[in-house]
Amino acid sequence: MSCSEFDDLLQRYLDGELFPSEEGSVRRHVGACARCEGELRRAAEEWTALVGASAPEAPALRVAERVRGALSAAPAADGAPVRWR
Repeated sequence: MSCSEFDDLLQRYLDGELFPSEEGSVRRHVGACARCEGELRRAAEEWTALVGASAPEAPALRVAERVRGALSAAPAADGAPVRWR
């Protein structure tokens, strides 16, 4: 396997999407190539950090919560309860 082939397979390797034969080729190459070993280590660390990071709250959810709160606090013009779907 060449470094270029490794680069093409790296993300699929991290995602666990390689065929067993491809995974074996990647592991053998990484065992023999310091450059690709470092690349794999760096990518794995980044992947771990991304997976462990909490996702920001979606703005749409915050807007919906504010609208619901405003509707529940405001009386309707005709005195009927305000409903939110």
